[in-house]
Amino acid sequence: MKTFSGCIKFPTSDGLTGKEWRRRQDKIRDIYQFYGTPHIEIYGPYGNVIAADNNRDKSGLNFLFSRLDDSLQ
Repeated sequence: MKTFSGCIKFPTSDGLTGKEWRRRQDKIRDIYQFYGTPHIEIYGPYGNVIAADNNRDKSGLNFLFSRLDDSLQ
């Protein structure tokens, strides 16, 4: 495991596309083993979980991106 002491800064967009941002986040996750960042949980109108992240499984984040992509088209 790689250790690091000091401040880690993670810029959020820097003009990246969704896929480029995701690739960068995956690289950061693998280097620093931050599997829960960002952690997304999406609930339906009756409180049921529609999609949720679980360590390396980013189903919640992928669902969010797909919904955002759909709404922008």
